[in-house]
Amino acid sequence: MSRRLALRWRIFLSYLVMVVVVAGMGMVAVLALTPELFASGIRNRGGVVSGANRGRSGGTGEPAIEVSTQIQE
Repeated sequence: MSRRLALRWRIFLSYLVMVVVVAGMGMVAVLALTPELFASGIRNRGGVVSGANRGRSGGTGEPAIEVSTQIQE
């Protein structure tokens, strides 16, 4: 009986690990695709894209507002 229980426990743990790995891969895929999906939908409506730094450069990471780094004396 103990061997059967150990085998069931091992099968259960292997399925659990597989589910956790697949869920993690799914979350990584969603996080990788989300900025493009939101940017294309919101930019077409003329709104502000939150979370993605998409300025006049078309999403290359360049800020839309230029910040001056000169020190005023």
